[in-house]
Amino acid sequence: LSLSPSTSYLCEITQNGVAAIAFHPSGKLLLTASKKGTLIRLWDVETRKLKRVFRRGTSNATITKLVFNHTQPFFACHSLHGTCHIFNYGDVEEQEESGW
Repeated sequence: LSLSPSTSYLCEITQNGVAAIAFHPSGKLLLTASKKGTLIRLWDVETRKLKRVFRRGTSNATITKLVFNHTQPFFACHSLHGTCHIFNYGDVEEQEESGW
């Protein structure tokens, strides 16, 4: 993927807004956290398709940080609840009919 500084994309990722985002070091994956803090979405940047949705919990939380592991298929999510959740996104399949 090659994005120049002048490249921009307008996309609607969620109707409820986005609280946090993180790009994978490769630039091929994107994480977004909902404003409610209950859902984290994993996107394929090249195809703009949703690969998977992860549930952080059922109670609302302010997500302060999303970060990819640089060498393994894991990411972490930190919230103002003082919790850190670790997710494995290895071997994910794209969810049907999702894109930005």
